[in-house]
Amino acid sequence: MVVPDTVHAIGVLDVAKTNGSFFTPSEVCVCESLAAHFAAALQEERSAHAVTASLNHMRILDDVSALSLDSMASSTSMQSTEAVVARALHASTCHIRWRCRADSPTSEQPPHALTAIQTKQLVNVHEAALPDGTRGAALAVPILSDRNAVLGIVCATHKHFDAIKPYFDSCDDRLAQFIARTLAAKRLAHDAAQRENALAALLQRMASPTLPERPLAETLVDIELSMAKVRADLVTVLVVEGTTLVSHIQNNGECIRDGLATSVASTAAPLLLPSAGIPCVRRHRAFHPVIDQGTAAVASVPIFAPHAPSQVLGVLHAVHTHGTWGNWPPPMAFLAGDIDTLEAVSASITVLVERLAMEQLLFSIRTRRTMSEDDKSLDDDVGADVSVASRQCFHQAIQALVDSCTRQDDATPPRFHVHPPATPPLAHRPPDTSLADELKLWTFDPFQAAWPKDVLVDHAVAIFQEFSLHQHFQMDRPTLRRFVAAVRDQYRDVPYHNFLHAFTTLHVTFLIVLAQSPPAPDAQTLLERRDVLALFIGAMCHDMNHNGRTNDFHIKTRTATAMLYNDQSVLENMHAAHCFDTLRRPGHNVLEHASCGDYMFIRKAIIRIQQLSERFHRDVFHPDKDKELLLNAIVHAADIANPALATPLHARWSNALMEEFNAQYEEEIAVGVAPNAYMSAKIDSPDQARMNMRFIDLFCLPLWQHMACFLHGLDGCMDNIRANRAYWAIKADDSTTVT
Repeated sequence: MVVPDTVHAIGVLDVAKTNGSFFTPSEVCVCESLAAHFAAALQEERSAHAVTASLNHMRILDDVSALSLDSMASSTSMQSTEAVVARALHASTCHIRWRCRADSPTSEQPPHALTAIQTKQLVNVHEAALPDGTRGAALAVPILSDRNAVLGIVCATHKHFDAIKPYFDSCDDRLAQFIARTLAAKRLAHDAAQRENALAALLQRMASPTLPERPLAETLVDIELSMAKVRADLVTVLVVEGTTLVSHIQNNGECIRDGLATSVASTAAPLLLPSAGIPCVRRHRAFHPVIDQGTAAVASVPIFAPHAPSQVLGVLHAVHTHGTWGNWPPPMAFLAGDIDTLEAVSASITVLVERLAMEQLLFSIRTRRTMSEDDKSLDDDVGADVSVASRQCFHQAIQALVDSCTRQDDATPPRFHVHPPATPPLAHRPPDTSLADELKLWTFDPFQAAWPKDVLVDHAVAIFQEFSLHQHFQMDRPTLRRFVAAVRDQYRDVPYHNFLHAFTTLHVTFLIVLAQSPPAPDAQTLLERRDVLALFIGAMCHDMNHNGRTNDFHIKTRTATAMLYNDQSVLENMHAAHCFDTLRRPGHNVLEHASCGDYMFIRKAIIRIQQLSERFHRDVFHPDKDKELLLNAIVHAADIANPALATPLHARWSNALMEEFNAQYEEEIAVGVAPNAYMSAKIDSPDQARMNMRFIDLFCLPLWQHMACFLHGLDGCMDNIRANRAYWAIKADDSTTVT
C-alpha cells in the first residue's frame, strides 16, 4: 500500500486464493484499487493523529514555557512544575532534582539517573528497577547549562495507564529534552536574578549612611551570607595578621599559614581556578590538603587598605565544594565575571572600612584636641593615621567574630543620628514645570500618545516631577526614568491590562491630586509629598506582569503563581512583589534617599494600594485616621475610572476589556474548567452594555460619589459617569436612569 501521490509504502495488502488458481488482470486491478483506498484511509488517520499530537505538544510546550522564575525557588512551586512535566510526558511520577547542596537528595539516585548524570545524555529504559521497588518505564534527562554543566535532572517513571504505549518513545525523548532546556534557561535566569538582587542589596547596605550604627563584625557576616547567594557554596572574609590569615569560621579562629587564600594575600593578586576540575585545584602550589579540603573551584581576591594599594588588609575567599550526590559530575565552575563581582565587593569593603576608621579617628582626635586648632592640622593627622586605623578596625571586627561577641566595645564612638522632619504638605507646583498642558486635562488620550513607545515613559517621568518629588526625595532623572521604563517593560502585551492602562491609572491619580493642590481653587492640604509618591508608584505598578487572566482563572487552573501565593490575592501579591523587586535593582531605586520613616510609610502604602481590600465610605475625612484609606480609594477610583472618562475613551477601553474577557472564556473552555458566563459577552452586544451598566451601578458610581463628597474637581467625572451610563442604557435598550 503506497501513500497517494508518493512512492512511500505504509503497508502491504496480502490477498491469497485458496483454490491455487492465478489472479486475473481484473482481480489485480481490484486489489490495487483496494490497496490505494486503504492507503488513503490510513494516511488520513495518521494525519489526524499527527494534528492532534501537534496540538497537544503545543499546549504542553506552552505550559512548560509559561513556568515562572518563581517556580525555581520553593519546594511547593517545584511540585507544581513537576506536575506540569508529568502531564506532558504522560508519566505517573516525575521528579526534578537541582544540583545544589541545599537540594541534595536523601537517598541514592537510581542507576538510570546516575547514568544520565555521568554521561550528560538522555537515558530511556523500557523496563527498569525503580526506587519504590517496582519495575517500569523510566526516562532521565540531564538539565545542562550553556557550558554543558549539569544543573539538575528530570526523572519520569511509569507511563500513565491511559497512554498509548507503555514506554517512553522518541517523541517523549524530544519533548523531555525540550523541557530540560526550558528548565535550564529558567534556572539560569532565576540564579542570575538572585545573584543580581543579592549583590545589589549587599552593595546598597554597605553604601548606606546608616550602616555605622552596626558593628563592622556583623556587617562582614552579612557580606559572607549575601555573597554566598551570588555564586559560591562558601564565602569567607579573612584578615591578614602578619604572615597568616585569620577567619572567624575556619579552624575556630586559629591562624591560617598555608592554603590557597594565603597565596592571594602574599601576591596581592586575584586567584581564579574555575572549571578545570579538582585535579587542577590540588596541583596548585599553594593547595593545602587540610585547610583546602573539599575545595573544587576557587575565586579569591585581596582586600586592600585605603589609599595603599600595596597593603592587603584581608582576602575575600569564595569556593565551590565537592558535590554530595555520590557520582555527581565536577562541581559548578566560577566564571571570569565572578572575579569582577568579588573585586567590586572587595572595593566596597575597603571604602566601608575607611569610613569607619575615619569616624573613629575623628572622634579620638576631637577628644584630645581643642576646637581652636585649625582644620588643616586635623586633616593632616587623619590622612597620616587612616591606613593604620583601617587595619585596626578590620582586625577588631574579625576578633569580635572570633570571640563571638554580640555587642560593640564601650570605646566605640557614639553615632549621631539626624532625623529628618516628616514630609511637608504638598506645596505649590514650580512655575517652570515642563509638564505638557494636555496632561493636565481629563480629555488626554493615551492611545494617541502611545507611539513612539518612550513617549508615555516621558509623560510618567514628568508627572513624578510635577510636585517636586524628585527634589524632595533626591531622585535624579536617569534613575527615575530607568525605573519607569523597567516598569513599562514588565507589562505584557495584552488587550487591557497593559502599560496604557497603568499609565491611565497614574494619570487619573495625578489629576485627582492636582485638583486638591495649590493653586487649584479650593485647594486642600490633605496630602503630603510622601503620600503622593506612594500614590504614583502604586498606581503605575498596580498591574505589573498581569497576563490578562483573573485571580479566579489562576486558582481554577492551578497556575504556579496561584500555588506560590496559596490562592490568596494572587495577582495583587505578584504585582507588589514585582514593584519592589524592580526598586531593588541597581540604578532603579527611586526611594534610595528617602528617610527610614518615609520609606516604611511608602512601602506599606504601596502594598495596601496593591491589595485594594477596602473601599472608602466616609463622608468626613480625618487626616490622621483615614489617610491610608484615602490613598487606597484614590488609586482604586483611578483603576476603575474608565466610566469617568469621555464616552469615546470609555467605549474603547470597554472593548479592550471585552477582548481580554473573551480570550479567557475561550481558554477556560479549552483547558476544561468552568468558564465565567459574563466573559462571553461580545463587543457591541447588548450583553456588553448591560455588563457596563451593572459595573457603573455597583462599583464605579458609588465610589466616585463618596470621593466627590470631600475631594474637589470631580464634577466633570460625575457628569461623564452619568452620560456613559445613559449611553450603555441606549445600547441595551434599557431606559433606566441614574438618580
